[in-house]
Amino acid sequence: MLETMIGVDLAKSVFQVHGASMTGVVKFRKRLTRSQFRRFLAAEPRSVFVLEACGSAHYWAREMVKTGHQVKLIAPQYVRPFVRRQKNDAADAEAIVIAAQRPEMTFVGTKDEDQQASAVLFRSRERLIRQRTVAVNALRSILYEFGHVVPAGIRNLRRIEEILADENSDLPSLVRSEGLDIIAQIREQTVRIEAKTKTAKELASKDDVARRLQTMPGVGPLTALAVETFAPEMSTFKGGRNFAAWLGLVPRQFSSGGREKLGRISKAGQADIRRLLIVGAMSRLNWMGRKTVPEGSWLARMIAKKPRMLVAIALANKMARTIWAMPTEASTVPAKIMEDTHWLEADRTAFAAAWTAELAEVPEFSETTLHIVAGLLLPIWKQLPQDETRVYRLQTDDGQRIIGRRVSPSWVATTLAADAPKLTAAQVHALVLEGKTVVRLAEGMELHRFRVMGVNRIELSGFLGAAKDRLKADGFFSEIIAWKLRLFCPADSSGIAVLDRLLARCPVTGLHARGGC
Repeated sequence: MLETMIGVDLAKSVFQVHGASMTGVVKFRKRLTRSQFRRFLAAEPRSVFVLEACGSAHYWAREMVKTGHQVKLIAPQYVRPFVRRQKNDAADAEAIVIAAQRPEMTFVGTKDEDQQASAVLFRSRERLIRQRTVAVNALRSILYEFGHVVPAGIRNLRRIEEILADENSDLPSLVRSEGLDIIAQIREQTVRIEAKTKTAKELASKDDVARRLQTMPGVGPLTALAVETFAPEMSTFKGGRNFAAWLGLVPRQFSSGGREKLGRISKAGQADIRRLLIVGAMSRLNWMGRKTVPEGSWLARMIAKKPRMLVAIALANKMARTIWAMPTEASTVPAKIMEDTHWLEADRTAFAAAWTAELAEVPEFSETTLHIVAGLLLPIWKQLPQDETRVYRLQTDDGQRIIGRRVSPSWVATTLAADAPKLTAAQVHALVLEGKTVVRLAEGMELHRFRVMGVNRIELSGFLGAAKDRLKADGFFSEIIAWKLRLFCPADSSGIAVLDRLLARCPVTGLHARGGC
């Protein structure tokens, strides 16, 4: 068991470390240079290192794992409340340890080198898109100063180029030359963006989880790559709701005093995945995407009565939950494994003998008792019990056809018998275990099925306290459930003898169907 927890406040050249026991007793405080810190990692016995998830944290986490230490990354915003008084490196390192020792604290997963490399590609592409957007807006603002209004969007770049390339336009020649230079810059950025997009798609096509995510409507290669790059292991979340909340796709709460008040989405967590999911959801709400929405589905009902952006966010939330479920519940099997088999080759005679032997163990017939009300049912349809409205079409061995509605045994006994039904102990035992019938006995007692700890039991209710010992002598057993004494008859075959002794003194007085059956 690890005995020491060490908090590290990272920096470029100077590192502050704070060592404490698992109960919080301070062991040491040190200020180390970069070279001293590497020697400290190699010499320190195996411990728990805690870092803020900031710059170079994932690199140092991998280095610490190589030296045999256990590493935890904690979000900086969770450390800030534990900084006491002044803000300095020593106080930050101590606050990291205090925060990490909180039992309810959540931690950040460590990224490997491939994930960080994918993140560099993703960020570079996003940076080029922003720079291109800045250049396009600069062109629009320049033309606006000379009386030309151009709508926003990269799709209007051709229109801007036509204005600048027109030699008969009213623009000064210097403005035209500078504008064409910006357009050349935009074209160069577009080529680089397309190249990075192609690389990102190739990376997404090589990853099994990313390929599986792309089978979901609204999730493309870039979204799948972003999930694989920026999201932690899905097993760290308890469920899809937690993953959607981590992305900020849930309402922000302003609840107090027992009253729930929800606002706009929180926008907490990873912004890139959230943005791409909303963009993917919007693609399903345009005129082309709506063609694939089934009529009467949840999405179709939402589209009919809610604003488009609200529906897109709700759909993005559902997509996030599905993304959580796909990597955790799905599994893939390599094709080479399918070449192995547990089947054994057998000749026709051996197979026929095994098949015949197994078939002989199967009973030829199974018997089931059905109570059917047959004849002209329409006049009495409403008088029949409504717990079973299925119509059966039966044919006997001699060719007689019967069409009627199925009814419960208790309804048959009550309807056909003018006096109390005559039932044996075995019949009562079977009726009660079926769960649809309550058997009334003399002296105001009743037998009915009751489920205790996932097991069906036969309960006797309505008995007097003075009869408790006599009933136990007959074979009933007692339990205290919710501070109340309950008597039960054995549900196995031994319960038939117990009921036989009971019915000898307290015969059946009536049957009635159990409510809700």
